[in-house]
Amino acid sequence: MSGLHYGIQLEPDLKQFTFQGVTAVSLNDPAIITNNHVILNAHELEIEACTVNEIAADFVLDATQQTLTITLPPNSATPLRVELIYNGRINDQYAGLYRSRYQVDDETRYMASTQFQASDARRVFPCFDQPGAKATFDIELIIDAELTAVSTTPVQQETMMDNGQKRVQFERTPPMSTYLVFMGVGQFDTIQADTGSYQVRVLTAPGKGEYGRYALDIGQKSLQFCEEYTNIPYPLSKCDLIAVPDSIGAMENFGAIRHSEDVMLVYPGRTPFSTKVLIGQIIAHEVSHMWFGDLVTPADWKYLWLNESFATYFTFVIPNAIYPDWRIWHDFAADRMRVGLDRDGLLETVPIELPPGQALTGNPAPTPSNAPIVYNKGAAVLRMLAAYVGEAAFRRGLNHYLQTCQFQSIHSQQFWDAFGAVVPQDVSSFAEAWIYQPGFPLVTAVRRQNVLHLRQQRFTFSPNQSNTLWPIPIDLLLIDADGSSQVMSVVLDEEETAVSLPSHTQAYKLNHNQTGFYRVQYTSANLAALGRLIAAGQLNALDSFNVQNDLFALVRRGEVALADYLAFITDYFASETRYLPLLDAVQNLRALFTLLADQRPAIAKIGGTLCRSGLQQIGYLPQAGENHQQVRLRQELLWAGGLFGSDKVRQFGKEQFAAWIAGTDLPVDILPAILNLGAITHPDALKLLTERLQTNALPEAETNLILEALGQLPQPEQLQQALAFNWQRVGKSQQIHMIAAVAFNPTAARFMWDWLVAHQEQLEQLHPGQVAGTLVRLLPIVGLGRETAVHQFCQTLSAQKPFLQDSLTMALALMAVNGRLKRGNL
Repeated sequence: MSGLHYGIQLEPDLKQFTFQGVTAVSLNDPAIITNNHVILNAHELEIEACTVNEIAADFVLDATQQTLTITLPPNSATPLRVELIYNGRINDQYAGLYRSRYQVDDETRYMASTQFQASDARRVFPCFDQPGAKATFDIELIIDAELTAVSTTPVQQETMMDNGQKRVQFERTPPMSTYLVFMGVGQFDTIQADTGSYQVRVLTAPGKGEYGRYALDIGQKSLQFCEEYTNIPYPLSKCDLIAVPDSIGAMENFGAIRHSEDVMLVYPGRTPFSTKVLIGQIIAHEVSHMWFGDLVTPADWKYLWLNESFATYFTFVIPNAIYPDWRIWHDFAADRMRVGLDRDGLLETVPIELPPGQALTGNPAPTPSNAPIVYNKGAAVLRMLAAYVGEAAFRRGLNHYLQTCQFQSIHSQQFWDAFGAVVPQDVSSFAEAWIYQPGFPLVTAVRRQNVLHLRQQRFTFSPNQSNTLWPIPIDLLLIDADGSSQVMSVVLDEEETAVSLPSHTQAYKLNHNQTGFYRVQYTSANLAALGRLIAAGQLNALDSFNVQNDLFALVRRGEVALADYLAFITDYFASETRYLPLLDAVQNLRALFTLLADQRPAIAKIGGTLCRSGLQQIGYLPQAGENHQQVRLRQELLWAGGLFGSDKVRQFGKEQFAAWIAGTDLPVDILPAILNLGAITHPDALKLLTERLQTNALPEAETNLILEALGQLPQPEQLQQALAFNWQRVGKSQQIHMIAAVAFNPTAARFMWDWLVAHQEQLEQLHPGQVAGTLVRLLPIVGLGRETAVHQFCQTLSAQKPFLQDSLTMALALMAVNGRLKRGNL
């Protein structure tokens, strides 16, 4: 679709929460005319008038299909100018043009901003609302004089009107997709930095501008990094980072990146280091989208990986360059690689390039079912590709792709054609296996004398009959008796292969440094040898994590006994203090503790020992100069240690919580754990925490921490009171935090199924992505023992809410995995 242009005038009313709009669509492509009709997308708009080349035209709105069909007047031909006059509403659904509430000196105020991905631009202006329909935009907002308007491009002209309002006209945009357009109206504090060729700004609610300094710095550095990495200058003259209160997540609008306040603002002395790291990752992710997604856009939502796999990859590449002391690739293994492997290990999964039924059309956003594949697995596969072809060649391939395709909407093959044109290796078989087919391999490694026999099969937690194969780049670490080592690289592209080993090899470790997206099963003898290396600190943190995490996956698969896994942790992790392996081991024990009630005493004993040992090494209180890993590990050890029943940890938490209630400023980096510990140790935690939530000056991020702590209350009656408070007194954008925490509360399994059924209607009022996420978290645990009722519930809900179908399928699959694990360990 060529020659497409929109002229949009919008007049939002922040008192009545409505808007008036005029959109003129200029069409030059005859292909858009179908049987003398032009079909646009429109949703929840009241069309008052329609003209085509200034001649009145008939039109029909279809609310179900979200279309506006315009009948062309006689003798109409391109070029066409379709003008529509309409009204709409500023909703509270975080889609289209939505309102956000905030407080200034006890006064409630509102701002409005847009969220258009995947298909909600049609809620604000009639359009061709598909990512492949790139167009240019002239945007004009008519607003009250005291307000500020923000859009993709800088203000071109601002004119006062006779009625006391002002007309704000913005510069024409470059070609872009409708879902990337941004419009925002409200009162903003602004801070900025000028790079010379473009301006970087942070916009916040009044009084919060200074809390955006950290975001401004990371945003500027991220933009500069992307310019240098891609060798393509930032394509606009400004980039805004906009902190919107009472909002959800972040969105890569071209030139106007929207964030919720809790993942952008940093309050000195009140924002934990771990939150600052998260903010840095999110800003890096959204900034990288300016190139991967905005400059070059997928032609269809099935190619979403061209946006999100790359942005997730750069979520870690950029902070690794800016803050190398974060050792951020360890977080990639813990938070992204592990999650991607776990999701893709379910029998019903999807490839990275989404099949038509899983693409976003008709869905509100990436779902809990496909997001771990497109984001996490996609990024892991890109990292594996970079290791396979070499970092320099990988970068050349990306640069050639962006240079070749900038300002276009493309499909996957265009990426591989451009990338492969400058990379020496043949990447077609890699793409076919890793991008277009679902799942991933399990590699079994068996040594017979000095030959290592490798065999691949698809890994799933449930039995499968797959004969799928992958070309697997394997970095094989070989360790000698004297501790020396070497790395051998092989590609396993058949079902089996054999690798000759040096005769003095004492142990072998596949997937060295966790660069490959696959799992490994070792013989018991080699696993014990690797365990001894872990205990001696001779295997690095990534490899130690990988050995233990693969073993845990085999427990969930039913191939390794729980007792053998617990023995491995007891024998080889007792003195472990390194961030990544200890963090993952404790988190896995915590998951088992929640799921396996009959095994809790044994799990708590081992977990409590790990937590106490780790805390003894790093200390209960933060020290000056600590890095991110020490801070995050302490939080996990404190909370898990209390959950496992450690008297020392619980007493520490109880004392610190009492001090916080009394008004003492605690070290912010232990506050999340202390709030959780207070919830399970203090008899009046419900009253104390809910009272604190009613403080108006509380930052959003701190509110979220308190809500999460309330989700840990150990008494069912108190927990249900907290959930009632959540519905009645907490803003809709933040209600999910308590509900998500409850999903991992061992107490909750007793009553949360009945709660879920009773509150289904209220739950469905949340953002659709939050509804799906809640069901995926809750059902696999609270559904155990109620499988027939849960299957019927999911069947009925899938019919009523088709966008939930893939998430419910995932929830049922996880419930089946949990059920097998629980039945096997009664």
